[in-house]
Amino acid sequence: MRTTTLIATLVLMPFLTAGVQAGGDAAAGQTKAAPCAGCHGTDGNSPSPLNPNMAGQKEQYLVTTMMDYKNGKRQHAVMQAFLAPFNEQDIQDMAAFYASQKCK
Repeated sequence: MRTTTLIATLVLMPFLTAGVQAGGDAAAGQTKAAPCAGCHGTDGNSPSPLNPNMAGQKEQYLVTTMMDYKNGKRQHAVMQAFLAPFNEQDIQDMAAFYASQKCK
């Protein structure tokens, strides 16, 4: 019985957590994202084709990507320097802001 319950829990866990939000505050994220505007635009739509658009991306994708840059899992000196002062909540807030914007 315990094995069946364990297996059922493991199989169903991804479906139970699929709707979990990253937990960011988009209004706070807009202010925190101000240093990013030079490369990614004030609304997440990059003014240059050399920099990716952040607008309209999935919030959890943005959180994961920014945390990977911050923690050195992804290598980019500029991104690491810009993200260094931000904590995880700051990053969640910025991700919520960018996810709420329309990609142009």
